[in-house]
Amino acid sequence: MFAEFRSQYPKGSIKTEMLAKIDGMHTFRAEISNEGMILATAIGADTDLETAEDRAVKRALAIAGISDNYRL
Repeated sequence: MFAEFRSQYPKGSIKTEMLAKIDGMHTFRAEISNEGMILATAIGADTDLETAEDRAVKRALAIAGISDNYRL
């Protein structure tokens, strides 16, 4: 998935931002951009910090058209 992103967008970037923790759920926002143009954003949440961030990134990549058959 990340190799495909890098192949399609060699100058692309993936940024994440941790949002508020609510009811024990960590929440992240991911932004996929290429040369300053935002391609997609998404939110992910989970009780596990890393899983929440991964979900946000995978959703954003799927929205941008790069997917490993990720189920939302």
